[in-house]
Amino acid sequence: IRGYWYVVGIGAFFGIKGLKQWQKTEKGRRVCDRIKLKMPLLGPLNRKIAISRMTRTFSAMVQAGVPILSGLQTAGRVTGNMIFMEVISGAVIKVNEGIRLSLPLEQSGEFPTMVTHMIAAGEESGNLDEMLRQITTFYDRDIEYAVQRLTGMLEPLLTVVLGLIVGFVLLAL
Repeated sequence: IRGYWYVVGIGAFFGIKGLKQWQKTEKGRRVCDRIKLKMPLLGPLNRKIAISRMTRTFSAMVQAGVPILSGLQTAGRVTGNMIFMEVISGAVIKVNEGIRLSLPLEQSGEFPTMVTHMIAAGEESGNLDEMLRQITTFYDRDIEYAVQRLTGMLEPLLTVVLGLIVGFVLLAL
């Protein structure tokens, strides 16, 4: 490594560049979005953010009188996650065939049961936009709480890491 450090640097540069190019492809984006949803601490947070974005947009579209299918397609694109876009695209097809919206969302396994049950209740009562607004409010509060918890966990971790670095420097001296 000492003799050929420039090869390592060039290899790392092109490796990172290639990874970024791969992420721009449809398959690469799908894999990266799946990883984002499966990550131990940040996965549930990413899922909540995507659901909150989808329900907020879909609620506003339904309330504004936009047809459900086009509103659902727009809400799917707003999530920013390829997995949710695919699930919602599949749901659009099923809804177009006459199936209730809550069924394909529940069958996908990407949406929590609370969300699908509230959407089903909104469909039955005719208050879909109100139920979507309530889901959004719940998830916004939950996201804020999760971010506070994560930052609370990071503070002690950063203190320990900084202590290890200082201890290493002291021992090296």
